[in-house]
Amino acid sequence: MKCFSGNGHLMVTETNAYDDIPGHTETVINNGTPRTDATIKLNLFLTNGHTFSTTKGGKVLVTGMILGTDQNDFDRDVVLKNNALTIHFAHADGTPITSYKANGSVNEPDKAGYFHLKLPTESLKQGPNDVKVWVSDQHGQRSNIDTLIVNVNSGLMFGQINAQMRFRSNTIPQSERLLSPTNQWQIEVHDTRSVASKWYVYATATKMKRA
Repeated sequence: MKCFSGNGHLMVTETNAYDDIPGHTETVINNGTPRTDATIKLNLFLTNGHTFSTTKGGKVLVTGMILGTDQNDFDRDVVLKNNALTIHFAHADGTPITSYKANGSVNEPDKAGYFHLKLPTESLKQGPNDVKVWVSDQHGQRSNIDTLIVNVNSGLMFGQINAQMRFRSNTIPQSERLLSPTNQWQIEVHDTRSVASKWYVYATATKMKRA
């Protein structure tokens, strides 16, 4: 078969010696035409929904995919590279929240054009928040803007806390006695509920053993 070069439309007609109606097919030839930055279109699709609920200080997992198309020839796929794609999150008024590089899908971290990112909620207000998300590339091209609804609920949770409290070996006293831990140990609690809400902390200990 002859190789064709350049651009254009190719019409192929099939005939035979039995006077059948000729068959026709047409295709587009786009062979080696340089793609300019201006012809690339980024299309953003969120793949795990648009509505999330969390508590203040939590994070929500946002996953999606970016498809690149050539506006001059939609049959040509645009090869995307994750390190060239930046996913942006911003408040409804456009104030930036954060941005990340695309990092593949959950199961395939290197999958081109996919991302799975944890959006922090420290800068979000309590209640529903409109969060804008879009993608840009190294050429300044921007995708469509999509909107997430992130509901930040009030809650009670531990912050930073040591996993263990250690004490020195001590002789069992005859009467009640307070013993201080040997390591730095503190309880950090995040309470985003209404003022004066009560909370309690309970702890358990293993049985004492003779040294």
